[in-house]
Amino acid sequence: MSERFEPVILGFLCNWCAYAGGDLAGVSRLQ
Repeated sequence: MSERFEPVILGFLCNWCAYAGGDLAGVSRLQ
C-alpha cells in the first residue's frame, strides 16, 4: 500500500508546486 500510495502524493505535490510557481510568475509579470 505504501509503495503505491507514496508516488500519488509526490505527483500531487509536484503538480501543486508547479501550478503555484506558474501563478506567482504570472502575477509578478503583471506588476
